[in-house]
Amino acid sequence: MVEDEAGTHARKAILDTEHIRRFTTQAFENCELLGFTLADLLKMKYEFPKFFKELFDGARDRLRKDLVLKFEVIKLSEISQANRAKSTTQALTSKFATLFMS
Repeated sequence: MVEDEAGTHARKAILDTEHIRRFTTQAFENCELLGFTLADLLKMKYEFPKFFKELFDGARDRLRKDLVLKFEVIKLSEISQANRAKSTTQALTSKFATLFMS
């Protein structure tokens, strides 16, 4: 099976230890969800500055890296889809030409 460039890039990104995959989850059993309001975050910032700093240090850089990776994968996927469509069109054209010329 031939693996396309977008699939290879996406797999490498998932295996990359520098990036953590982020996605929405759904619980199969009852669970508790911890939510923070802005007031909670401000309170945390002043009461627990060390933990607040750990939580948000590098967040902008991580977001930037994740967005660049996302756009690269989207671009490669679109190129791959366009190439598949082009090769399908060429194959169909070739088959039609063979049918009508014989």
